[in-house]
Amino acid sequence: FWAARRMRRGLVLLLLTAGLAGVRCADPYARYDRYDRYESVRRAPPRVYEEEEERYEPRRQRRPQRDHVGMSALRKGNKKYGIMCIGGGTVVTMLGITLMFEKNLMRLGNLLQVAGLALLLGPARLVSYMMQRSKLRGAMVFATGFTFIMNGRSFIGFFLELFGIINLFGNMFPVLWNLVQRMPIVRELNRKSEF
Repeated sequence: FWAARRMRRGLVLLLLTAGLAGVRCADPYARYDRYDRYESVRRAPPRVYEEEEERYEPRRQRRPQRDHVGMSALRKGNKKYGIMCIGGGTVVTMLGITLMFEKNLMRLGNLLQVAGLALLLGPARLVSYMMQRSKLRGAMVFATGFTFIMNGRSFIGFFLELFGIINLFGNMFPVLWNLVQRMPIVRELNRKSEF
């Protein structure tokens, strides 16, 4: 009986102190005034405005992005290098045509033009464009012409490629013609020729 009473008294004291301790220690930022009223000392962190932030800690300058041809650039398409390859390929092909369809120049020009198209559009977009049902005939004729040029039959291959390009990109010619007519020099020539 005596031990149970003692245990009960200890248990009550334990519960009371634990309860009070729980109430008092639930918030680590708690503060009690002399009347035992609870008040939280936790305050919101001071707002730092952009002007002050720059005053104390200058913003990091973003490094300029390097212009490189990596795998991501090849997947998405890199317009600058694509246009350069297409232009170079066109110049080399025209030189090959003026030199009586010289095989090696025609091959080099073809490779540059196809690589330029792949860089300009991105390989996935180029393949998906050429594999459209309406463009499939032009793509097959272009591929046949490309094969002829690579095998040394540049005269036949050139005309097959030309026919394939017209079939592939023929619907873009009116848009390109309108774009060319809006250029300042061509616009002036059109005005003079109308009179």
